[in-house]
Amino acid sequence: MARNQSTAAKRARQKQREQGGKHTELLRDEQQSPVQRLATALEAAGHTAEAQRLWDRLKPDPEWEAAKAAYERAYRAHEAAETAGATGHVLDRLRRAEEDAGEEMGVLATYEFRAEPIVCAAVLTGLAHAGRFDGSPCLRPAADVLAWHAKTALVWADGIRCPMPIIDHLWGPNRPGPAAARAAYRALAAATRLPFKGDEEWTACGELIEESAALARAGCQ
Repeated sequence: MARNQSTAAKRARQKQREQGGKHTELLRDEQQSPVQRLATALEAAGHTAEAQRLWDRLKPDPEWEAAKAAYERAYRAHEAAETAGATGHVLDRLRRAEEDAGEEMGVLATYEFRAEPIVCAAVLTGLAHAGRFDGSPCLRPAADVLAWHAKTALVWADGIRCPMPIIDHLWGPNRPGPAAARAAYRALAAATRLPFKGDEEWTACGELIEESAALARAGCQ
């Protein structure tokens, strides 16, 4: 075995020791992003439609990518002109070009915002599966996605409060993993149902996201 292994390689080796399987396939899974791992796990669990929605969300939006690139070019041109000491009409023109590109990017940024309910719904599906079945492949990737969004929970709180399918009575084995997954599911489901009224609901939503992430993480231990 190589002495200096990447974190992904070490995790793949550990999974191979604990669960068996091919190291190359396990390594590929570890090298995926959390959302990609969740999509892969949902496919393995039979939730192919939810997985496909996630894969579609991961595809780059051409308009968004073009707008980002245009803004970066305009920003660099404006910055270079200021550094070079440009003044007058030249600097005004470059500043206006940067502002226009920024506005266009801001309009198209709603693409990213619209994607958040898709990710949240996939996490809920993964937690529901993990709550029903001990040893579900969905628990850890769902926990990883939650952990990522819990870092900026108040940002995610603006993207997930919308109608989505919720299971009101989720049952499963009385084992630590499934029990934690069900508790995480309930917390995240409650977060999606909070209304857009003010800072109190916004803060409460963020706290529920963090709680859901902590519960899901505990279920993986």
